Amino acid sequence: MRIGCVAVAGAALLVATLAGADEKSDLRAIGEGRALYLTNCASCHGPDATGLTGRDLTTIAQRDRAFSRVHVANHIQGRRDGLAGKPMPAWCAAFTHSWPGGEGAAMLTTRKLVRYLEFVQAGAPPATVASAAPR
Repeated sequence: MRIGCVAVAGAALLVATLAGADEKSDLRAIGEGRALYLTNCASCHGPDATGLTGRDLTTIAQRDRAFSRVHVANHIQGRRDGLAGKPMPAWCAAFTHSWPGGEGAAMLTTRKLVRYLEFVQAGAPPATVASAAPR
């Protein structure tokens, strides 16, 4: 199951990148990603993504010299090469079982989280993201 989630995550991110979503839907994905982040990630990585017990997620691009959507999606999904035994949960199974759409919805959830994390790398003001969240 985990390998399937990772493969689908990579494919979904590639398709989303190639599709070149318009700005409005991209802002919506970022806003929805922020809401998902606050629900699922903020307890460890902090409400502003600068880290608590988990790593600072605002410096991924700086730390890795680039922001790789596939690499970040793999971390979220649970494939973290070389990080076995770390407390970061594998979210693929959790998202698959908690969302009615199964694995497809889990991949969409991951894409939204990745877009939000990519957005916070740019240092954009949080109000911009908050206003993009669905009402």
